[in-house]
Amino acid sequence: MKKRRLVILIAILFLTSCGSKTLVCERGELAGEQCMIRTTKEIINTCPLSYEYDEEKNICVNSMSIDAKPKFICNKGYHQGDGKCISDKIYGQTFEKHCISKNIAEDDELSTTEVRDNSCYEKICIKEAEDGSCAEFKETKIDFTVDWACPDGSKQIDGECRKTSYQGVKYSCEIGTLKGKKCIIEKTVPVTIKCDEGYTLNEKNNICEKIIYEEAYLK
Repeated sequence: MKKRRLVILIAILFLTSCGSKTLVCERGELAGEQCMIRTTKEIINTCPLSYEYDEEKNICVNSMSIDAKPKFICNKGYHQGDGKCISDKIYGQTFEKHCISKNIAEDDELSTTEVRDNSCYEKICIKEAEDGSCAEFKETKIDFTVDWACPDGSKQIDGECRKTSYQGVKYSCEIGTLKGKKCIIEKTVPVTIKCDEGYTLNEKNNICEKIIYEEAYLK
């Protein structure tokens, strides 16, 4: 009876000591009786030849540009001409009166003209004094010489004062987006996702991963 109790006690101690043993991993995490080692890498976004990856939109983009077409939409008061929108503004002439005698020589310092009572008079010296001044004038009323001029910025064209201004031509695109004088045309295709060799895509976490297993050991 005592011998039987001893065998049972030894068996209990043996089972207890065996139950305290646990499986452990030097690296990775325990999965059943094996150690699962997981390594990850970022996914690789690739685009077809001539396409560039747009990180913000997560898409492949192929951009090309062509010249935009000029579009003549002239504002009111402008007309199309010579590849531009032109405005010809007509101004009134500016008249200037000049009192100039055609009978007085340029070297005649004693003769002169005079404006009096809104009239023009030619005063030609006919007798010189001993001191060199004019002792006697012959005075004749003459017509004003009238010149007319255009205001600043305008020109005389066909008897009128005209000022020409230009309006910039607008551009348009049949396809694409207008940028300056260019039409930008974009083609897009979805990004191709791939992983390095030996890695597989974890779609849930959007990452490339590789899993290997090693045997766990008792501790």
